[in-house]
Amino acid sequence: MRKPQRDLPLPTGGALDGMNLHLVPADATIAELEKKASDCERRAAKAEEPLAAELRQEAQLYREWIASLRSGRWTS
Repeated sequence: MRKPQRDLPLPTGGALDGMNLHLVPADATIAELEKKASDCERRAAKAEEPLAAELRQEAQLYREWIASLRSGRWTS
């Protein structure tokens, strides 16, 4: 029977120096995206075509990102 292998420590120095892990809570990201989507929709209501269509499309993209984050399907 083989002895279980221990987890190896992460190497220090070299290529990993200066690399920091920064996690952003999904709720904060979703709130920021919702704010951007609402802003685009508000601006689209006041804008003339074709700018209004572009703003609605941008808002829809933000809404899709929000749905993806909420579903857990998003990965980097």
